[in-house]
Amino acid sequence: MNNFYLHGFLSHADSLTKLPLKNHFEGIDLLSLVTQSHNKKKFLTLLRDQIKSADVLLGYSLGGRIALELLALDPKLAKKLILVSSHFGGIENAHQRIQEDLQWATKLETLPPQDFLKLWQQQGLFTTDAPLGFFNVQVEQSFFLKEFSLGKQENLIHIARTLPTLYLYGQEDIKFSQYQRDLNLNSVQIEEASHRCLWDRPNICAQYIDSFIQQEIP
Repeated sequence: MNNFYLHGFLSHADSLTKLPLKNHFEGIDLLSLVTQSHNKKKFLTLLRDQIKSADVLLGYSLGGRIALELLALDPKLAKKLILVSSHFGGIENAHQRIQEDLQWATKLETLPPQDFLKLWQQQGLFTTDAPLGFFNVQVEQSFFLKEFSLGKQENLIHIARTLPTLYLYGQEDIKFSQYQRDLNLNSVQIEEASHRCLWDRPNICAQYIDSFIQQEIP
């Protein structure tokens, strides 16, 4: 099977290997595509060309939003979609969010990595450390804050309603626990887990992912 994993912000392509999955996922190094891209459109085109065709596309947080953007560009790119702690877009106060992300981008480009990380961790989304991969590539990481700001993303919920989709979120992730209630999707709450539920509860998350992959497509 051709399964692909799109990592989250400040993370890296190998972060999913910490889960005891029975099904293999090829992690895509999103940062490597940034150096070849000048904007979102070019980035998505390069990523689509690299994946070509996927049985399952799994995206965590930012990676999930990128997966949705890819499927909006090419609806036949994947047969199944797994989203973890991801937003579908179409938020209110979009302009304010864009400005906030630009401020984060400036901090990322100018502050020492540990100072930025300390500020980022104070947002209240996380209870555990995530596999990080952003040191010495702050400029590349800031590309995602600028080009993939949530404020720039239209509502792509229709993609998850037309494609077999599994949505995972952490019980202690208050923001996404409330958000998913109105989504009417195949959602699973991971108990005693935060926004980083994959690494808070790797065994149970792996079970849900493997089970979903084995399900036949109607």
